[in-house]
Amino acid sequence: MNEPKKNFYKNNLEALRKRYPKYADAVDSAYISKDYQTIPSKVNMPTLKVNNDYWYDKDNPVQCCADNIVSFGLHHCRLAVFLGFGIGYDPVFYTEQMSLKYNTDQMIVIEKDPALMKLGMKTFDLVPFFNQERIKIILTSDTDELFNIFTKYLLEDQRYYLLRDTQYFYNMMQFEHDKDFYTQVMDTFRRAAGYVIMYYGNDAKDSLVGYHNMFANLKEIINNPGINMLKDAFKGVPAVCVATGPSLDKNMHLLKGLEDKALIIAADASLKPMLKKGLKLHMVTSLEREMAVVDLFKGIPAEQYDDVYLCGCPVLYNEVYQEYKGPRLIAYRMFDHFKWLGIERGILPIKLSSGNMNFKIAEYLGCDPIILIGQDLALQGGKTNAEGAALGTEQQSYLSEPRLFVRGNYVDKIETTRSLNMMLDAYIVDVDEYQGKCINATEGGAYIPKTKIMTFQEAIDRYIQTPRNIRQTLNSELAKFQPKPEEIETVKANITRAIESFRKSLEVCNEALVWIKDFTEAPTEAFDKFRKFQVGMQNDTYTWQYYFAHIAQTVFVNHEIYLNSILRDEPDIDKARIKAIKDSQVYFELVGGLIKICIEDLEGVQCTMSIL
Repeated sequence: MNEPKKNFYKNNLEALRKRYPKYADAVDSAYISKDYQTIPSKVNMPTLKVNNDYWYDKDNPVQCCADNIVSFGLHHCRLAVFLGFGIGYDPVFYTEQMSLKYNTDQMIVIEKDPALMKLGMKTFDLVPFFNQERIKIILTSDTDELFNIFTKYLLEDQRYYLLRDTQYFYNMMQFEHDKDFYTQVMDTFRRAAGYVIMYYGNDAKDSLVGYHNMFANLKEIINNPGINMLKDAFKGVPAVCVATGPSLDKNMHLLKGLEDKALIIAADASLKPMLKKGLKLHMVTSLEREMAVVDLFKGIPAEQYDDVYLCGCPVLYNEVYQEYKGPRLIAYRMFDHFKWLGIERGILPIKLSSGNMNFKIAEYLGCDPIILIGQDLALQGGKTNAEGAALGTEQQSYLSEPRLFVRGNYVDKIETTRSLNMMLDAYIVDVDEYQGKCINATEGGAYIPKTKIMTFQEAIDRYIQTPRNIRQTLNSELAKFQPKPEEIETVKANITRAIESFRKSLEVCNEALVWIKDFTEAPTEAFDKFRKFQVGMQNDTYTWQYYFAHIAQTVFVNHEIYLNSILRDEPDIDKARIKAIKDSQVYFELVGGLIKICIEDLEGVQCTMSIL
């Protein structure tokens, strides 16, 4: 670090403002208390004294910082996470002196106190540090917002590939000063990492089921309108999103008569309980690739839901559509294979549950506010679902999972399960991105940050009073739909193109497997050739990205994470590269096997296209 100068706070603030205007405002308005003092040291670089504690050595803070970094015992670190900015010593020293040595591509710096950062900006020239795009600064004392920040960060540029080559750094004095905060930061980062890997490293077999079902549902897709026909059709209209958590029993009866004042969207498991009570709704959502979904619609007389749209993601088993007797509406999840299909019906970033799907549909349709009921995401006296739920009130699929405690809407802690907690994480992301007002009227359950908590009756009194032609608007907009015969030809052409592309990809994959067994190139050259084989398989970007990537993403993600772990654990870079190449035999075998399955599946679909 450069020796401290005077009168450059303004330049530091301008540099911070260019990338983080909100943080710049927080820093500029922060008050530096007398608890924070910069004190000269013997090497003409100031040290920091907080109350009576020196956070850096009082004689040589720079050497103290260097020793601290070295003490972590690294030789490789693609992603460095700094718990605390302090006055800048640790992250700036690392950037200038260590990041190249450790092959660090990306850095995150999380600081709780804007006053501390302000003191650093008054003490050092930090403009070069603030200007680096590879460095992400997070200035907050609110841990509730960190999950979404970390999730977005890891998804950008596929940074989750770096997770096995990630290291936390911290100044022990600062860590101890705010131990609870920085411990929660680490927990939240790990949770975000797990969420990202789970969501984007999906099981290949599960993905293939979705593809099989998509092809089985081609008639449904071609002959029914899409959610894209309703974009912003209900702008400013309140929506009630109904899930099937235990608390739904408390307030479901209040839905009576609201169908002409609010858009009512229910998860598939909520349909039977609602219909049994004579309640009206406009849409029921469904997205699970499980045969159990069929039971959610079994035995319901057609006249009870002849005006309720099944807004399904067409990865459902076709038997679900056969069982459902009401009108259909297509909504794609954000999977690239729907782009590959070439039939536009509307793609939404739907995540893990039908309840989450309700929310994203309401947002897409322009609804505001969105009111949640039955969205417990937690257990209530051992119950997982409301009374009358088709799959029971105590679903063993949840109850058999590991338990944990999260913050509740009305209690400090409430018990939940691993799956329900992942659904909670999905809601945290969605609500944070929503531009309207989200009311959590669940009257129980887990707390979702940035929602306003009130009873359902209070929400009705405040937001659901104006009569509206909900069903008329819905029906009139969707009545404009007309099937397009040319869409069938688009699918046929894409299938032919994909088969040809995959055959070429398989040739490259097989060539790579032969080469790996006895390659003779030097480690650097060999590793470059290995990467060329990976790229060479992608002979048709459209097919590879839009059809194959989702199927094989678990292989891609886990393999790239594993390669980074080799680089982290093996100090000798040549040995690391050789090991990476040899261990990639399994990678090419898995990819090749999936390509063969795709070819077989597409050839089978090609033979049946004539009946559409």
